Amino acid sequence: MDRSLILTVILFVGIADLAQAASIEYPAPGNLRLDEGTIELWLTPMTELYAKQPPSKYQRAFSLFSLRIPEHFSMSAAWGSKGDKAQVSVSLNAVGVENGLLPVPAQAPRNWKQGERHHIAFTWRGQEMKLFFDGRESGGRKQQLCFTGPLAERTLLIGDPDSRDCRIILHAVRVSCVARTDAPQPMADIYTLLFDAFDHQTKTQVISGFSGERGGTIKGAHHFTPNGLALFAPPKGERK
Repeated sequence: MDRSLILTVILFVGIADLAQAASIEYPAPGNLRLDEGTIELWLTPMTELYAKQPPSKYQRAFSLFSLRIPEHFSMSAAWGSKGDKAQVSVSLNAVGVENGLLPVPAQAPRNWKQGERHHIAFTWRGQEMKLFFDGRESGGRKQQLCFTGPLAERTLLIGDPDSRDCRIILHAVRVSCVARTDAPQPMADIYTLLFDAFDHQTKTQVISGFSGERGGTIKGAHHFTPNGLALFAPPKGERK
């Protein structure tokens, strides 16, 4: 086989592998506040949650959400394993200020199972930032800085920002203007800025429409299941 053809095939396969995860993009203006709020996901993991790794190696099981405000800060959240421990961490970086925003880590729940539905929430109120799993506080940090910066033309991304494998079924997304501490069933209320459900149990959607949007934009490999939106490609036998 011609070497150039072999290279083309390798590049094509590599690109195909990178396209095996989906994300949902929501315009940040009107759907998010930086002074106080909560990002919540109701989801079902469909991958190994407690994979043992060498002490120096980190492996990401799936991503949760990310937001980048250029010249101000960036954040991204994921479930991963290092050594014999699983953790959920919200990685944070303040542009131009060393240690202005530090990661918010939390030991992952030890009893979650693949195929079970759960709830994850990240809250912030000024400098106070916390992580909750099924309503229980599991990690937090008081930061040197608060979230700041213009939201115009910025996007809150749910799922994987790098198109890696993200084997979760997403049931609902909610963003609130207050730092919530409970884990109710997914529904909108007076504090809700954004609410999107994919499990066909709740049809009410809340979105600001500030940027003219009517809903989130799904990108990448995905498929709908009776229980929600799978952020990964369907099995080969089910692909159309």
